[in-house]
Amino acid sequence: MFPNPATDMVNLEFSSSFLGIEYEVISFNGQVVHTGKISDTRITLDCSAYAKGSYFLRASSSLGTISRTFQVN
Repeated sequence: MFPNPATDMVNLEFSSSFLGIEYEVISFNGQVVHTGKISDTRITLDCSAYAKGSYFLRASSSLGTISRTFQVN
């Protein structure tokens, strides 16, 4: 995940085992602000409309769950 902190865009990289899996972006207050499906090993997420603060990215598959934190400035 880069850049972190982000301003307009954040790039997400996944292993191919996560292709087709849904992901969520969740604000620190628990609100889901974005959902999507992992369609490639690299996704660019537009976060320009997000309020400044910290966010979680969460994706789950049969191999496990990944959770990452990123900051929007």
